[in-house]
Amino acid sequence: MAPSYIAVLNVYAFANVHDVSWGTKGDNKVSTDLGVVKTGKDTNEVEMEVLTAEKDIDAAYEDAIHVLSTKPPKADSGPDPATQQEDYYRSFRTNVRTAAVFLVD
Repeated sequence: MAPSYIAVLNVYAFANVHDVSWGTKGDNKVSTDLGVVKTGKDTNEVEMEVLTAEKDIDAAYEDAIHVLSTKPPKADSGPDPATQQEDYYRSFRTNVRTAAVFLVD
C-alpha cells in the first residue's frame, strides 16, 4: 500500500491545480474603447456632462463618427518574458503529471 500512496502523493504534489489558466491570459487590462465611467462621491451616482448647444452636439457626433471609422493601431500581442517563463513551468508540470499517471497505471 505504501507505493500507491507515494505515487498518489507525487502526482498530487505536481498537480498544483490552483494555477490553471482557463484561457484568460492577458485579459487583465481595462478596455477604454468606449470610455470609462467614473462615479461621484456616492457610489450610486454617475456624473456626466450633457451638451446643450446644437453646434456642440453636431461636433461631438462628427468626432464620434471619425473615431469609430478609424481603426486603432494594432498592439503587439506577444506575451512578455515572465508570462512565457510561467507557461513553460506550467507545461512542464503538466507533462510530468501526465507521465506520472501513465507510469502509475
